Parts: sequence; structure tokens; C-alpha cells
Amino acid sequence: MKVKISGIYNTETIDYLQSRTVNSYVFDLRPRSFNFIQEYKLVEIISSKFYTNNYIFLRFENEKNFVIEKIINNFKFNNVLLEFSGSEDLEFVEQFKKKFVYHFSDFDKLEKIILSKYLDSIELDYKELVYFYENNKLEKFVIEFFKMINRRDKDLPKIKINIKKDWEDEIYEGINQYFSFDHYTFTINNFVESSFRNIDLKKVGGYIEYFSTL
Repeated sequence: MKVKISGIYNTETIDYLQSRTVNSYVFDLRPRSFNFIQEYKLVEIISSKFYTNNYIFLRFENEKNFVIEKIINNFKFNNVLLEFSGSEDLEFVEQFKKKFVYHFSDFDKLEKIILSKYLDSIELDYKELVYFYENNKLEKFVIEFFKMINRRDKDLPKIKINIKKDWEDEIYEGINQYFSFDHYTFTINNFVESSFRNIDLKKVGGYIEYFSTL
């Protein structure tokens, strides 16, 4: 299982993750996020730390299109993907002509998003799946989800399915039996910080080692 780390805000974290063969990084450009990173700092980090085997994800939510265009114009290599929080419609996400990750919010939006040739992956929330599982609603969700996925044009690239988890989330085999996840996505937060915006890399490494074996 591959691991993707979200909310990166310094070069030390990338150095450490590269030493642990983690090469997928999400930079959070949502101004209200605790992990918000300013554009100049983002450019500085990627310019100094980008390697051809890295995958960079730029996370947005309800952002103006010209702001997104300005940011992505800083990067001319192919391994930069956009990441949208689930409120955006098909017309909006397609205008940038770049591969993107879409956070699942509801089936009405997914029904249209699934048609995009730029859709790289869908990210599900593990806590939501746990809620469905504990309330005997998971199988219904799974049937509807894959029914929707199968509506995608067969000539388009296959969609990856990622799962967003908290570091301490319990693993439910009753959930994992339905999915073959491409990435586990973990967000830098106070669970792996010794203080605000001061990451405990040793703690992060322990979780990476564990989840990489699943």
C-alpha cells in the first residue's frame, strides 16, 4: 500500500519522507487550513526538492480559477496534480486541463465528475466508511459507488481510489474487503506534531512503516 502525506509545509519533512521512499506529497492551499502554505514557500520547496519520481498534489477548496492558474503556472513538469475538496463542478475542474484528485462528497456531483478525462483518482474518507459500516449501510454505498465508477467511458484511464485516514484510525477488514486502495492519505496534524507546526518525524516514520506493509 502506498502512502501519501498531506499538509506538508517544510523541506525537512520532504527530506525525511524521501528517505522512507514516500514520494507523494500534498500541499494545502486552503487559506483556512492549519497546514496552509503560501505560494512563495510552495515554489521554494518544490524548486529545491522536486525529483522526477515525486508526485505533487495541490489542494484547493472554493478557490478562484485565476488563483489556481497563477499557482500551477509555476510548475511545468507533469507530476503535478490538482486536488479538489468535492464542492467543485465538472466545468470548473476541467478548465485547468490537468489531472486531478476529487474528494468524494455526494453521488450527484460524482455522476458528472466521473466523465472527466482529467480525473486521476477519487479520495474517500475512512471515517465516513466506518460510519456506513457500523450502521449497516456500507454495502449499499459500495454498490452505488462502483455502479457510478463503471459508467466511466472505457477508453478513459482507470480511476485510482485513495482513502483518507487519521493516523490512529482502527483498520476494519469489513471495509477493506470491498476496496483496493491505491494510496492511504495521512494529514499532518497535532497527533504527529510535538508542538504547532513542529513535526515528530520519528512518529510519522513509525506509521509509514506500519501502513506500507498492508
